[in-house]
Amino acid sequence: MKEYLSNLPEKEKMDKLIKYQILDEITSLFAEIELSNKITKEMKLKILPTKDNKILNCYSPSLNKKKSPSNNPPIMPKQYSYSTSNDTSYTFGGGDLFDDDSTVTKKVKTKEEEKEDIMKMIKTQDFIEGFWDVNDMNKFIIEKYQKEYDKLKIKFKNDKIIITVLIIYYLNKEWDKLLKDIIMIIKKAKVFIQKESKCSYEDIVGKL
Repeated sequence: MKEYLSNLPEKEKMDKLIKYQILDEITSLFAEIELSNKITKEMKLKILPTKDNKILNCYSPSLNKKKSPSNNPPIMPKQYSYSTSNDTSYTFGGGDLFDDDSTVTKKVKTKEEEKEDIMKMIKTQDFIEGFWDVNDMNKFIIEKYQKEYDKLKIKFKNDKIIITVLIIYYLNKEWDKLLKDIIMIIKKAKVFIQKESKCSYEDIVGKL
């Protein structure tokens, strides 16, 4: 091949080198091609149809991009911060919860902090009679056990009976390990329920 090319005129040799993409001292540093309407067999490109029979132009990727419905930049989701009790903060993307760019920080209580709150609630028990009355510290129990509350409300008109039953019910379900430390408090509350409702605590919750 080299001998064949060496016998060609300079112009024809360059044309062959370029046509067949052969590196030579003439073309090793740069190659030159003159575009024309005539496309040789070696230069033809395959045209690949897509599923919808549209022509796929591999050399013009910009033509294949889907047009954006708008020239406006995409709206990024807002971010909100989340902090744990050990002051470790996390940031997460959110939806359109707020109309402004404010952030929300939520304090997550540890189990010990929750226990302290529960003990504060328990201490609101009436020292003499042993009942609990509805207050800001225990009203979450009514919301938590709304179904049970509605049933008790039909049977008992005394809110003290209802909330006392629900507090013991809540402690048994959520804080059973705490019961041994407040056994006398629970016993006093059950005595109140028996006295006022003429039913034992166990009989009442057995029908919930």
